[in-house]
Amino acid sequence: MPSVATPANDAANISLSQPISTERFALLTQMPIIIYYGDYISADNPHWASQRWIERIRMAQAFADCVNRHGGDASVVQLPDIGIRGNSHFAFIEANNVEIADVLESWLEEKGLK
Repeated sequence: MPSVATPANDAANISLSQPISTERFALLTQMPIIIYYGDYISADNPHWASQRWIERIRMAQAFADCVNRHGGDASVVQLPDIGIRGNSHFAFIEANNVEIADVLESWLEEKGLK
């Protein structure tokens, strides 16, 4: 029976958790982490691509929660939740990239990284 590939990025294991040693995981708790997601992601959209982005957001949030439970500082931000709309997954090449850069710059300042 031939295998059926799902129309997603399964080869990159984007939606799958990956094993990591305790020592390497501990390094993730030593730096602030921010993950941004753009617009046009809806749990109400049954299309496989939209559902894959929902899955990625959930995995990113689970990752951030795990890092935070172990003393880290990780956040997941969906740009529409902070009033920034109109971005795909290439947020920094969009027409409003300066607005997004300002948000990132503020985060860097807040974390003492700038």
